[in-house]
Amino acid sequence: MKPTKPFLPILFASIVLLLFSCADPKGDYEKIQKLQDANEQVIQRTADYDIKIKACDDSIKSIQGFLEKHKEGEWSKVAKNALQSWESRKAVYNREINSLTEQLFPLLQKRAVEESTKAHRASKLETMNLVTRDKSKEGNNINVKDTYSVRMRGTLAGVHIFKLTVKVTGHIAMDSKSVFVDSALVEE
Repeated sequence: MKPTKPFLPILFASIVLLLFSCADPKGDYEKIQKLQDANEQVIQRTADYDIKIKACDDSIKSIQGFLEKHKEGEWSKVAKNALQSWESRKAVYNREINSLTEQLFPLLQKRAVEESTKAHRASKLETMNLVTRDKSKEGNNINVKDTYSVRMRGTLAGVHIFKLTVKVTGHIAMDSKSVFVDSALVEE
């Protein structure tokens, strides 16, 4: 079937519009800039690191899409700088949350040791192993519950062996960037 004459102008107009839409890096970057501004506001309004990292990911993904479409030119340089900025910001948030967890985990372990020695004062700690670590998120807090298996030996004659399970809970307050040990429970 032979195309009719009205079809050709519509096809030509579609191709021209496609070429102009691909050839407008400034307009495309302005759309991405609006998304970046919205993500910036989201980051400013929340203390939740997951949301902050997701906003960074959204901006990074949109800028990468722009750079795939517009590889060279003035706006690609601007986009590359923005991409580096968002990647750097995401790395900072990841480091902050990792730093907070690295602060909390030794405190939980220390509390487990303290509670074990309280339970059997005349005993010496032989081994302590982390059995489980459960993390959950509640509001602006990351809650952590560690369960330790503890083996203690009596110091008087050394023949009494005690096996304990110690459950310690703590949390990371993302809004204040603080860590807290909440409670500990010893089970024999």
